[in-house]
Amino acid sequence: MGKLACAILIVVILVGGLVLVGDARFGMAQVSTEVKGIISSDTTWTKANSPYVFSGVIAVDNGVTLTIEAGTTVNMRGSYLQVNGTLDARGTNDDKIYFSGRIVFTSLSSNWNELTATGCIIEHAVFSAPVEVNNASPKINNNFFTDTNNLYFMLTVSGGSPIISNNTFIGAGISGTSDGSPVISNNNLTSGGIAFSSRGSLLISNNTVTGNNDVGIFCGDSNNVFISGNVVSGCLTGISTGAGGTATIESNFVLNNTIGIAVWSQATIRNNTITNNGVGIKLNQSPASTIIYNNIQGYGQESLYLYGTSSNIDAAHNWWGTTDPQAINQTIYDSKNDFNLGTVNFIPFLTEPNPQAPSTFAPSPSESPTSTPSASPTIPEFPSAILLAALFTATLALSVFFKRKK
Repeated sequence: MGKLACAILIVVILVGGLVLVGDARFGMAQVSTEVKGIISSDTTWTKANSPYVFSGVIAVDNGVTLTIEAGTTVNMRGSYLQVNGTLDARGTNDDKIYFSGRIVFTSLSSNWNELTATGCIIEHAVFSAPVEVNNASPKINNNFFTDTNNLYFMLTVSGGSPIISNNTFIGAGISGTSDGSPVISNNNLTSGGIAFSSRGSLLISNNTVTGNNDVGIFCGDSNNVFISGNVVSGCLTGISTGAGGTATIESNFVLNNTIGIAVWSQATIRNNTITNNGVGIKLNQSPASTIIYNNIQGYGQESLYLYGTSSNIDAAHNWWGTTDPQAINQTIYDSKNDFNLGTVNFIPFLTEPNPQAPSTFAPSPSESPTSTPSASPTIPEFPSAILLAALFTATLALSVFFKRKK
């Protein structure tokens, strides 16, 4: 009986220790900081006091800075954070910041200054809800966006000149309008796209857009838009422009789309590689466009398709995948197919691919986590009731065992 008592004592000590550890970890998981109302003085949210749990809308007052440390979790609980002052939220690649609700930048928020590295900035954060930029110019860099609410656009812009760079979007995209000079560069979008228009100047460069069942990059009614160095693949339409304004589309790699490039406005299309698309380039009532020095090859239906324009089109000095002029002509849909259309002049043509156009498919690396973390990560818990039940079961089993031994 002494052995039995000793064994039971050992089990009690071991399982009791687990109960205490479980209770301690449970207590750690429940630590949080509740926040609400207007932040009226400079404030820092720390990882140690995380998660920060909203009990209503939070606003950063004009002239005030809210700093959020790396590794902090911000649980909005269906509410949002409005920035009228400065938001400085900089995580790291190994210690990200987690947001579970919307962030809204207003016209009162401070603009990001690249020279002084001051102003509103969000870096190395994970979002499961949108960021809205309203007449503001923050820097949104190296973040991870995933659409969990079927919103499609996880970053929306209405005015201002934000810098949107190096972000990863999964099942989500970027949309906006602006009279400023937005920069959208080096982002990686999977099953999402970029839809933007600007009456100022707009730069969309070096993004990778894949698998969007709509338009990969769309610029509607924009002046001075530059679409350069992007890789667009597996979309309904790769790159498209709206009916107004002007666009320069150059040095892009456009492949495996139903339509490679579709333009409705005056556009300069040069030094692109447009390959393995159903239709290479579709001109929609855009007779003033310039098409030159592109590699247009591997098309499924037409290399160049005229739609609704009776003007003749100059498309000389392109590589068409062959040096046979009759074969090239047969891939172009123009007046020979519909007498209401203009005629495409493709002679003289390049006799080999243009080396200045992209020659390889090299999507930019994404900085996505291996899995999408929850907005409020918790520590695994072992409830005391379960552990006590385990203690009782183990004690009973040992008792039976020793009785049989006797």
